[in-house]
Amino acid sequence: MSATVDSDSAALRRLRLNEQRLEIALATARLGSWELDLQTRVLSATAQCKANHGWGADADLQLDPHIIEAIDPEHRERFRTAIDRAIATRGSFEIHVPNRWPDGTNHWLLIAGRVVDDECMVGVTQDITASRHVEEALRASEEQYRALVEAANEGIWRLDRDARIVFVNRRMTELLGLTTDEMIGRHKWDFVFAEDVPAMQALFKRRQEGVSEEVADIRFRRRPSGEVWTLMSARPLYDPNGAFIGAVDLFTDITERRRAEQALRESDRRKDEFLAVLGHELRAPLAPIMTAVRLLQAKGGQDPGLEKLRGTILRQAQQLATLVEDLLDVGRITAGKLRLNIQPLDLRDIVRQAVEVAMPLVERRKHALVVELPADAVAVNGDAARLVQVTGNLLTNAAKYTPDGGRITIAVCALDGFATVSVSDTGVGIPGDMIGRVFDRFMQIAAAGTEGGLGIGLSVVKALVELHGGTVDAQSDGAGQGSTFTYRIPLG
Repeated sequence: MSATVDSDSAALRRLRLNEQRLEIALATARLGSWELDLQTRVLSATAQCKANHGWGADADLQLDPHIIEAIDPEHRERFRTAIDRAIATRGSFEIHVPNRWPDGTNHWLLIAGRVVDDECMVGVTQDITASRHVEEALRASEEQYRALVEAANEGIWRLDRDARIVFVNRRMTELLGLTTDEMIGRHKWDFVFAEDVPAMQALFKRRQEGVSEEVADIRFRRRPSGEVWTLMSARPLYDPNGAFIGAVDLFTDITERRRAEQALRESDRRKDEFLAVLGHELRAPLAPIMTAVRLLQAKGGQDPGLEKLRGTILRQAQQLATLVEDLLDVGRITAGKLRLNIQPLDLRDIVRQAVEVAMPLVERRKHALVVELPADAVAVNGDAARLVQVTGNLLTNAAKYTPDGGRITIAVCALDGFATVSVSDTGVGIPGDMIGRVFDRFMQIAAAGTEGGLGIGLSVVKALVELHGGTVDAQSDGAGQGSTFTYRIPLG
């Protein structure tokens, strides 16, 4: 008997706790509860429910006439129909209606109810006037936003989930030379050139897949027979459940910029053509000059002064020949005409040959050269002459940009599927703001005690390494701290 009493007490305690929780929840949300007797149509309402209708706690608030007659006449029949349908179907209803309080003020109410059984319907009310004001403010804000969109200097359109245009602003119609009616309902790719359609469709597919932001250059057809280049910024749109419902695209006219870029590319092309012609024109007289100097060395007198002059002429002619070959390589690379003779190689042999090529300059500058080669072969597939050129250019670069009496180290290793060659020096180093530009054409670092060039050797290195499927980078702690150039190509 005692156990039963304890169990009943616990149940009553839980019931009181649940009632208290419900009261707190209703009070926090300012929800008033009510019960409607379906047989007598008598309404029982809490104080909060009465307050939501503008009545005092002691008032006798009833569905008819008090509540129904307080509803705006235009919404009164809609309210009656909602209640009657819920009673007839033993279902529920939820409705927002405008309501005039007894003091003459206008409010909006949320009224919701559910039929419990044949005798009773229960429900809640809530004063939603404040939220309706917010909604009205949002609508006004949307109208202002639309006015801003129409006045924007960028073209804007909104797309549905199938990439059809559902809104377009005035600026976008001006960019394409079309009217709004000519654009609404059509796919976004209907306005680009035929060859650009696949790219445009791929962009929208990425939007469908959730790519939140993307920027791209888009070329449109402009009526009657022109073109307009735009910079597109795009963002997908989602419904409250996270489902994709379309996208908004913004377009900035960059036609003049693209024309300027095209003019610059054309200027670069003419410059490359000039350099190629210059290289060929310089190459022609160099060959007989070098031949003549070698003949003078072989057959000329042994006068030390003349021998020194002949050596100077030959050395400078060889330097000029190297510069000319670099010029010619730039032209071949730019035109895509440089071809590699790929064969199996031992990278150690490449380094040895490159050292022989660079040694005269290294010795003349009184540098100490350290060569670190592994005991085992480092097998790669590559063009021997071009890899000797790459390695020799890095050694020559180190020798030129290291003051006399410096130290140069070249090391070879195999790591993670790549053969690596590093050339380190104790030279002038690379300023931090130039570390990413040292492989650009015609880029040089001026410093006392160094020998400059045309600034194309490292750009040729980068191009040749990339043709071998590799990468090259530069590292330096800054000016005066030396530098390290490293290239990596796949192991054979």
